[in-house]
Amino acid sequence: MKLKTLTIAALLGMAATVAQAALVTITNPTQLDFSGDFVYAVSFGALGTTTVGDATFTGVTTGIGSLNSAPVGVSATGFNRNTIWSGASNLGSSSDANGLETVMSSIMWSSGLNPGAINAAVTTGTQYRLQLLFSEGCCNNRHFDVDVEAGLLTQEIQGTAIGGSVWQNSSTQGYALSLDFTASDSLLNIALSRHAPGDTNYHISGFTLERLSTVPEPATLALLGLGLAGLAAARRRKQ
Repeated sequence: MKLKTLTIAALLGMAATVAQAALVTITNPTQLDFSGDFVYAVSFGALGTTTVGDATFTGVTTGIGSLNSAPVGVSATGFNRNTIWSGASNLGSSSDANGLETVMSSIMWSSGLNPGAINAAVTTGTQYRLQLLFSEGCCNNRHFDVDVEAGLLTQEIQGTAIGGSVWQNSSTQGYALSLDFTASDSLLNIALSRHAPGDTNYHISGFTLERLSTVPEPATLALLGLGLAGLAAARRRKQ
């Protein structure tokens, strides 16, 4: 019975587990997770596809209030410009590095708009890993906020010219935020918003959403508990 209790507790704990990372400086693709089952891999720049590891990025451009060529289930509002620039354009010589450079050296941004929202369809009860990808090819005084799922992950993006520690115009580094979470509803919400002072035009280069596992429903857990109880009873009879 002790085994049953521990197993069910561990499974129940999965539903509440959230792991997030602070803004990470990226200089090569091995610092990110590109191995697994990717539901979405989206880059905001030229149309077409780019492969990094197991992730095949779909190139998406922004229209007025919508996205062009976006994968089914992905939408965005509050963005109206695409730019290809030198940010994170030199991350190594491997094929994965070249692919990541293609993703990172383009952006979707917010000329005159606020806030921006990216939504992606997900399955309730499934565990995911989200990676948000950024680069800077312009301004060391960049300043905006990122929020995922209304506070599940929050990050103030702050350039080095206004007190930030890592964010700066660079061809040899990009930036990433990651979040492991269990979907509590059917829509993943990512919000970007201006934060004065500084250049408050928020932007993003791309994102990946990887399926990690499915959390068992309560009925499944109950059946598992009964099965473990049966095994324990059988073991006692043998003894």
